[in-house]
Amino acid sequence: NNIFEAEAIDANYYQRILTSTRLEKIKQHLELNNTPFANNILVSYRGAEDSLEFTPMKISGSKDRKGNEPGILKFDACPGTFHVIDGQHRLFGYTSIEKKLGGMRENHRIIVTAFQGLSVEEEAEIFLEVNSNAKPIVPSLLMEIEWSSQASTLSNLCNGIVFRLRGDQKSPLYQYINDAQKNAKNKLAPKNLKTAIIGFESFGG
Repeated sequence: NNIFEAEAIDANYYQRILTSTRLEKIKQHLELNNTPFANNILVSYRGAEDSLEFTPMKISGSKDRKGNEPGILKFDACPGTFHVIDGQHRLFGYTSIEKKLGGMRENHRIIVTAFQGLSVEEEAEIFLEVNSNAKPIVPSLLMEIEWSSQASTLSNLCNGIVFRLRGDQKSPLYQYINDAQKNAKNKLAPKNLKTAIIGFESFGG
């Protein structure tokens, strides 16, 4: 914490402060779903250029892969070699996961996009572009996506209840619940109804 607070004094500092609350939520998400994050983490390489060593992998029958060559990248693993531009909470969320043989920290693979030769100002521009232009997914659409995954979770059980209440012609709420990404003012929002259902005492709320 002292390191991050000290860096925050720097006029060129642009990252969010890591918070234990956010990291704990990410830990809970990882332990519940046991799947790595699908979106990539953006980092900036700040080490010496001559310390990078890339060895292309030879794949039989492959055509020219200029600019998209698979291989192994070696570098000096010194502190500060890479600076996280975006995704630091997703990355450091793994630090609170227990280290064990065959565990998540051993098996999960993280997608990383690395930039080279960026100034701090350019890193900040990328950070702002990613976080300013990103559009959050509508909660009702997230419910539809989660339901299609057929995951056996309390959250998905509540999704099914909401969708059954919405789609069953015998339901007292038939045609009174909004479809995904719809926002009719005279209808119930699926997310609000789900929040109410998940709080029922019979569901452990």
